[in-house]
Amino acid sequence: MHRHSRVHRQAITLRAALAAALFTIAPSVFSENKVLLTGPVTPTEISGFAGTLFMLGMPQSMHGVYGLWSVERNDKPCYIATMTEDVNNFNDDSGAIKDLCGANPTSSEMKVQFGDVRFDQRTFVRALRVCMNKDDTRVKGFQIRGSKIDNKGNVSELPADYPDSSASSGMSALVDLNAPNALRLNCETWKKWVECEQGQIATAVTAHFGAGSEPRSVTGIALQCRQVSKVPE
Repeated sequence: MHRHSRVHRQAITLRAALAAALFTIAPSVFSENKVLLTGPVTPTEISGFAGTLFMLGMPQSMHGVYGLWSVERNDKPCYIATMTEDVNNFNDDSGAIKDLCGANPTSSEMKVQFGDVRFDQRTFVRALRVCMNKDDTRVKGFQIRGSKIDNKGNVSELPADYPDSSASSGMSALVDLNAPNALRLNCETWKKWVECEQGQIATAVTAHFGAGSEPRSVTGIALQCRQVSKVPE
């Protein structure tokens, strides 16, 4: 009983902390070479399985997705959020949340991101895959690949980075240091990668949820992508 109460309180704290982090307005810090997100929004296929879909974020905005965050209730991943930032202002963080838990989630967080400590600023998600449980009914893991916008406004995909490149051919893709992952113990099967087109980054996420009463589980994820373009001189 005491352990459940502690986990419950921790989940509430995590939830409040995430909400604060996503929607706190920070001082402006602009990149030297600005870029634009242009053209139509291009959706990817779904990694995982289709369900009732919900858009997380605004695909037409100037924010790119740099991470995902999830919490469970009763072993069901019912709470998912995106972490985003302005492509020209790395201190302008925001995000979007979808909560179909019905009550406060009780698990520890599952988070994957291109953080500024490990990765360069203006590194965003360009590809994603999910891991499902053994019944293929619930998302139990994320892995992401990224693209970086450099100081000249050019976009390049992060190359694979294995601890020992000479042995990389026989190693699991989860060892790629440039493709961070987060998974739970009941992650059983990794599904296909879904990728933005060349020169694009994800600006929002479409989360698919299973049917039934709450808590409802995330069953699949797709990316909403836009082209990165240099500002005309």
